[in-house]
Order: sequence, then C-alpha cells, then structure tokens
Amino acid sequence: MPENDGEESGEDEITRNMTADENMSDDDDNDDGSSSGSEESSSSGDEIENEKRRLQCVQEMSELEKQFVDIKEQLYKERISQIEKKLITVQEGNH
Repeated sequence: MPENDGEESGEDEITRNMTADENMSDDDDNDDGSSSGSEESSSSGDEIENEKRRLQCVQEMSELEKQFVDIKEQLYKERISQIEKKLITVQEGNH
C-alpha cells in the first residue's frame, strides 16, 4: 500500500469509524443482556437521531461530490486550453 505521510485514506477512515461505532453500541448493552423500558425508548430516539444525522451526512457528501465534479471539469477545460495554446505556438514555430 502506498504511504500517505500520515494521511488516512477515506476507506481507512470509514472502516475505523465503523469499528468505533460498533464498539460504542456494545457498551450500550447491560451486563445481563437485557434493557429497561426507558433505555428502549431512548434507543429508539437515538436511532431516529442517527438516521437524521446519516441523511444529513449523505446530503453533505452529495453536495461535496457535485462541487468536486464541477471543479474537476473546470480544471480539465483550463488544461485543454493551455495545451491548445502551446500546440498553436509549436505549429507556428515560435516555440
């Protein structure tokens, strides 16, 4: 695997976060494996909040991906323009 100089790839970060989430959910269980009624209702509330947060994150990620595609397209067009200018210069023999 290539070295990233201390940077974490997105895939590694997601795996690390998923593992941390699993560990947190293991801590929520009682020692005897049962849960009380108030914990069930708060657990249900937590699930709703988690789902809202997940949807918000998905929406933000979608927006970031759109921005990335737009910027990538802009950079591509700028690079093509630069190459065309160099090509014209070479064809004219001024290079």
